[in-house]
Order: sequence, then structure tokens, then C-alpha cells
Amino acid sequence: MDALVEGMTADIPDAMFEEQLDRVVEDFGYRLQMQGMNVEAYIQMTGQSPDEFRTQFRPQAERQVKVRLALETVATKEGIE
Repeated sequence: MDALVEGMTADIPDAMFEEQLDRVVEDFGYRLQMQGMNVEAYIQMTGQSPDEFRTQFRPQAERQVKVRLALETVATKEGIE
């Protein structure tokens, strides 16, 4: 996957990354709730700003978008549905 994503050349709209970032942050919030905590308490406990909290998930969201797009391209080229 790493090699596939690293070799990828594409203009990916920032909106795709932002959408995935929203999902990643939301998922993290759900996992916190399962442990009896909310995002606001976590942010306060870690001493981060809300922007810093969100920004820490950006690399993960970008990688997920790139992997999904790369796999979709491979599937299309190989005729996989």
C-alpha cells in the first residue's frame, strides 16, 4: 500500500481530505464515548486546542483517501467490481 500511495500522482481536492478528516474525528469521538469520555474533555485533558486536535488526524485522513483512490483505480483497470 505504501508503494502504491507513494507512486500516486493525482490532484485530489482538499474537500475529499476534509470529508475524511470529519469521519476520522467523528470515529475517534465515538471511541472516546465508549470509554466514558467526550472529545471536549479529551481536548482539555491533553491541553490541545480544537484545531490542534483535528490537525493531528490529517495525515491519517489523507492516507485513507489516497489508498481508497488508488485501490479504486487498480480495481477499475483490472475489471474488479
